[in-house]
Amino acid sequence: MKGSSSHNVRTRHHRGSVSEMTTLASADRRLLDYVPTIVVRDLAERRSGDSEPPVIQQIETVVLFGDVSGFTALSERLARDECTEGSGGEKLAFFLNSYFTQVVKLIAKSGGDIFKFAGDAILVLWPEGDNHPLHDRVQLAAQCAM
Repeated sequence: MKGSSSHNVRTRHHRGSVSEMTTLASADRRLLDYVPTIVVRDLAERRSGDSEPPVIQQIETVVLFGDVSGFTALSERLARDECTEGSGGEKLAFFLNSYFTQVVKLIAKSGGDIFKFAGDAILVLWPEGDNHPLHDRVQLAAQCAM
């Protein structure tokens, strides 16, 4: 799997409990599509007064780091096109949005939690919980990467 970021993708599925979701204020709920589930759970726990920032947690998780293969060459080529045709940036944004729309859907189906987009890279977690042992989560991440 190779990947990048997109502002237009809103296909997140939070696996948090109903009580975790309802604990958050309505203004906070609007942001749930853009925040990793692991962060939502932590925020819900903090609302109950259990901890003060900063908080360090140790978790067992499977991590997938993906980036777009050939992205630098593509962006350089499109930058040259920008000089002659004037639409290189728009083409690059369209490519990334299209690509990540598909990647996010695949990750959501596999139960992954998108932790971060960074340029053409993506960081995905499969944390403990949801009744999936470690080897199942490793398999889900590997299938997602292919």
